[in-house]
Amino acid sequence: MKNLIYILLILGIQTYAQQFVVSKKGLRDQSASEKNYLVLNIDGKKASELYQVSLIFMNNDYLNPNTILKDKVDNLYVQFETSIKEFGVVKNSGSKIPVGAKYLTELRFKENKVKLTIVDLVIGNGAYEVIWQGDVFQGYVIWNKNDVLIRPELKVFIEDYFSKEIKNLKTYLSNYKDEDDW
Repeated sequence: MKNLIYILLILGIQTYAQQFVVSKKGLRDQSASEKNYLVLNIDGKKASELYQVSLIFMNNDYLNPNTILKDKVDNLYVQFETSIKEFGVVKNSGSKIPVGAKYLTELRFKENKVKLTIVDLVIGNGAYEVIWQGDVFQGYVIWNKNDVLIRPELKVFIEDYFSKEIKNLKTYLSNYKDEDDW
């Protein structure tokens, strides 16, 4: 029984360590709030393999992979843009206001590891943007200037969205097998 609890605890820490949380300063590593990036552990893969599979992921997961790729250095680094017209809704004064999102994903590769950073995340509708912390007249504020969480549903929505995206990427990188063996 102790072994089962120990294994579940270890698995929980593994999952916990690879998620973003929305903080007053933006997206942060859930287990180390000073970090604005995650390190995904992908066992049994060289940096060059992870780089190549990430390019295949973009080709399979995005409609126009050539337009989203913003920067790359072979086997070391790739940066791509995600743009979502209907990202979600923001509750504001009793109304549900649709918002879009745009962000860059930066992936850096080492043996068995991928460093994932979300860069330049913008969520908004053209008139107003989501702001992590500030005055309510500045935009769709998650925390007000008095440190009160005023949009908890938006915080959870953003965290859930990125958790799913990270899980999808990690699963793809971990499980990809070149089946083009003819």
